[in-house]
Amino acid sequence: PTLNHQQISGVVQYFEDVPLEPVDTDLADELGLKSRDCFHLEDLKDSIPLNYGDGSYIYQIKFPDGVTPLAFGFKDWFLDNASGILQFYGGLPPGITRANPPLISFYKYVGEKGGGGSASITISATEPEGASPGAMWWNQLTGDLLLYYDDGDSQQWVSAISGAGGLWSLDTATSTISTPYTVAAAAKAFKISHPLESMSETHDLMHTSVESATAELMYRGKAKCVGGEVEINLDEAGNMTEGTFVSLCSDPSCFITNDTNWSQVRGKVTGNILKIESMDSGVELDISWLVVATRSDPTISSLPNVDENGEYFTEIEKAELSNSIDNITISNLKVK
Repeated sequence: PTLNHQQISGVVQYFEDVPLEPVDTDLADELGLKSRDCFHLEDLKDSIPLNYGDGSYIYQIKFPDGVTPLAFGFKDWFLDNASGILQFYGGLPPGITRANPPLISFYKYVGEKGGGGSASITISATEPEGASPGAMWWNQLTGDLLLYYDDGDSQQWVSAISGAGGLWSLDTATSTISTPYTVAAAAKAFKISHPLESMSETHDLMHTSVESATAELMYRGKAKCVGGEVEINLDEAGNMTEGTFVSLCSDPSCFITNDTNWSQVRGKVTGNILKIESMDSGVELDISWLVVATRSDPTISSLPNVDENGEYFTEIEKAELSNSIDNITISNLKVK
């Protein structure tokens, strides 16, 4: 980035025309330097190497006049980014002495450093104080991992796992976790506290989701069949906006049960209307109904194991799952 002297952007700080200091005897002995033709600058530690990236971070050395650059290849010199030492070999360039040291402009990494191969993460319910760019915080209340980010104009905590390109996003208002990816698992279950008061403190109730070889949606309910027929709006029954069922579903099937007597009943779905008819028009019947339909919206059609006609493939070669993170499929899978 284009920065002014000592300005910071993200985890990078820029230094411009900073005079180096001649290495004294104690430092030379400490570092085992055999030549006195070397200079030191503490801020040179963690400076970005000249060959990093596309070359835009390359450092520049100038003569003491602050104008004339020391061209690469003129005299032999070496900069040690770990110790902050600039060392010349074969004598100092003309115009540079220990009393008149060179100037240097460079970029330096100023972000957080990991310890023992792992980054430090603060785990708390409240925002850590005194954080610097690169710090990480696990929010115990929301279950979110955040990074303290400097965009050049301001510093703030940003989610490292949600937002654009994130794996998960958490809506704390509705306690809903969302992901743009396909979730695959050996079994999908939900856990709730046991509804019986006598067991609520000691047991959880586990139920598993319905599994099918096709992407099915189910709607069910009860109705009164009067005068031999009744019509049910499936959008209303599913608490959906008019037109949703037709946009979401295809190939519906219905299953009708007469809960009152032995009279025959039948049903048929046309659009979003389930029409139920009875052979016994003189008796009011209690009806239980179930509609099963295949999901056919654009989202389901974009899944890697659904073809261009919306047909759902259940068998996928294991090799095609190699580019996955845990149970979240993030690669384009090929169907068998």
